[in-house]
Amino acid sequence: MTSLKFSVVLIFAISIVSTAPPPERKCRTVWTDLNKLELRQIGVCTKELGWKGGREKTQKSTCTMKCVLTKEGLIQEDGHLSITNYNSYLLDHFPPSLVERSNETFFPCFELFEGTNIGVDPDCKEYEPFTKCLTKRFADLCKGLP
Repeated sequence: MTSLKFSVVLIFAISIVSTAPPPERKCRTVWTDLNKLELRQIGVCTKELGWKGGREKTQKSTCTMKCVLTKEGLIQEDGHLSITNYNSYLLDHFPPSLVERSNETFFPCFELFEGTNIGVDPDCKEYEPFTKCLTKRFADLCKGLP
């Protein structure tokens, strides 16, 4: 029984160490880093989806954003949004001082679509309100902060 307690404590301690929050940084620095990450993901998704020309890329930009959000784990393979993964994403990408602000910024978008499968349309238009919500709110994340 003692070894079981020790194992549970050890696993808990390892999980705390391995999930340490990102270091404190200014909001603009976090925003810039996330923007670079998402732009790289957009490039990967555009290649994976095989869009041919600029017009097709523009017409199917929502599918590209769906791909990015799926790669980030925010949209599950079945098309549903994952609030659990959303919470993990915030803790993994935002320093403690920005977690509450980022949640206040992005959670309304997830709340609108929670529990809904919005992934049937080949042009991904069902995701458009969700991706527009995230994009607008991402732009305003650091508004009023240094």
